[in-house]
Amino acid sequence: MRQLLAQPFTLKDLITEDRLVNDRLSLKQIILEMEDTVLATVVTEFVAFVGNQVSDLDEAFANTHLAEDKSLFKANEPIWHQSDRQEGRIPPKLRHLDTDAT
Repeated sequence: MRQLLAQPFTLKDLITEDRLVNDRLSLKQIILEMEDTVLATVVTEFVAFVGNQVSDLDEAFANTHLAEDKSLFKANEPIWHQSDRQEGRIPPKLRHLDTDAT
């Protein structure tokens, strides 16, 4: 993100790289895409901070393995309602479902 903000842009650059026109995206689609990118960056940097800094504070934090849980990201597929999950029903259009997730 810092690299992107450090690049100088001219009006011509902005016109030729207009994603609204070139990729036929709505402003909402572009904002949602950017939210995912920013959130992924923040989570990755936080996990790196925890792995590098917090382990020195207490033995409880001194793990040899550290994993990210991507459940913070909004699902792109149909919603799996809790009542369906409890009954064991999986919506027909739901793909790549992690049935072991909590």
